[in-house]
Amino acid sequence: MESKSYQTAAAAGSRHPEEEYDCILIGSGIGPLAAAATLAKKRGWKCLLLERHFRAGGFTHAFERKGYSWDVGIHYLGGMKPGESLYQLFQYLGDGSLSWQTMPHEFDIFEYPDLVLRVPAAEEEYRERLQSLFPAESRAIARYFIDIKKASAFLQYYVMSRLLPGPFGLALRGVEAFKARFALQTTEAYLQSHFRDEKLRALLASQWGDYGLPPAQSAFAIHSIIATHYLQGGWYPAGGGSSLLESLRPTIEKTGGMVAVNHEAQEILLDDRGRACGVRARAGQGRHAEVREFRAPVIISGAGALSTYGKLLRQPPDFLPELQALPAGGSALTLYLGLKESPAGMGFQGENYWMYAGFDHNRTAAADIEKDGPQMAFLSFPSLKDHRARKHTAEIIHIASYEPFARYVTLPWRNRGPEYEEKKARLAEQMLAFVEKRHPGFAALVDYQELSTPATVEHFTAFPRGSIYGLPATPERYRKRWLGPRTPIPGLYLTGADVASLGIGGALFGGIFTASVILGGAAFPTIMKEAMTA
Repeated sequence: MESKSYQTAAAAGSRHPEEEYDCILIGSGIGPLAAAATLAKKRGWKCLLLERHFRAGGFTHAFERKGYSWDVGIHYLGGMKPGESLYQLFQYLGDGSLSWQTMPHEFDIFEYPDLVLRVPAAEEEYRERLQSLFPAESRAIARYFIDIKKASAFLQYYVMSRLLPGPFGLALRGVEAFKARFALQTTEAYLQSHFRDEKLRALLASQWGDYGLPPAQSAFAIHSIIATHYLQGGWYPAGGGSSLLESLRPTIEKTGGMVAVNHEAQEILLDDRGRACGVRARAGQGRHAEVREFRAPVIISGAGALSTYGKLLRQPPDFLPELQALPAGGSALTLYLGLKESPAGMGFQGENYWMYAGFDHNRTAAADIEKDGPQMAFLSFPSLKDHRARKHTAEIIHIASYEPFARYVTLPWRNRGPEYEEKKARLAEQMLAFVEKRHPGFAALVDYQELSTPATVEHFTAFPRGSIYGLPATPERYRKRWLGPRTPIPGLYLTGADVASLGIGGALFGGIFTASVILGGAAFPTIMKEAMTA
């Protein structure tokens, strides 16, 4: 279901976005949605979400072509058993309207030239499979499962030290700094120091595409968060990614809030005291677009730290150069496929396939797909994971550099010229051939295909360099004290992946954290207590 646009609301005789709001949020991804739903639920706030895309939902939205439907950002989530915090938060904010479908027991398949590991949705079974493949490293493997839980716990102190003011936050900073010594080594440093076998190290890092950085660059903390997140398997929202928006939007609208699509934020407005007081946005499309100003005493930006501080503020903070010096976030090529018939005939059951040409993930990440050919692929089947799907679909994702697509960003979407289209056709053919080599007969299932590039991502999200992960999860990123919900501008807050952690789960918690800071006091534990009993 499509989100209401300003034009639709006006035509229906309902109120306009110019009316007063308690809070304006930039973006309608899961971070802003969660923050707005929390503020509506806890305080009855009327929130306006400004979305530049013509579809709401950020990376949770879906799109259709010729009856086929794909999610742009959700491929699977972990931690969706009743009683788990992420599951309970979705239930709480959406009043129990969201349901989840369990993926196959062997939900992730790691495929290498001479090695395949089928990852089960059970920690003990996963550990035993690794130990049977590498018996000489059995003790180190057992230790690994302890260490990823230890490293992932760092994030709790990282976040809480930024949530709590005064002496409580200061005390947590000391614990955070102590735990950072272990959690903020690189993933490669941990793997190299604990495992001798190159193939075992590669297997353990196979999910690096979930956080967008190879072992040499990623913080061990983020690797550990992702690894522990999926120890109990994978889930997929019934109805696809757009069902997340549809579950949270009624909570926002119940108190008078709304999502306004085709509203691109251009500047965060400050009053004469230097306090955030509104947002200037370009409303509408093409020659019918006009600049409007919306006012509220609280502004929350889900546009990411780099865009918020570097583009939306007329006077950026002193730490902007330090923020700009962080490595660029990663992007990807996504090949969306419509299939003639169910891929179940080939043995696919809805699991994800991580395919690699070799065991060196750092080399894979640095490879040039146009020169070297595809070196990896993530193959996913939205239609097999969602029983409500009407037609069968698949997606092939390849981590990609922004530079080869930078010159096309300023050209109009769907009209970037023959050179761009030829490049896309060539890359799509290579990506499909990479999968076909490993699963002969797959290409014959394809009825429709469409390739998304980093230029596409930047066009629709305005995230710098087409980043799909937010700020990259390097050790240095987690050492920045100025990254958190609070900003130097009174009345202005950040939310989403840059506040906490990446992915749908990380961005959702980012929304909760931001709302908790605004609500003050013991808001966060109160929200969590209410959610866990929802």
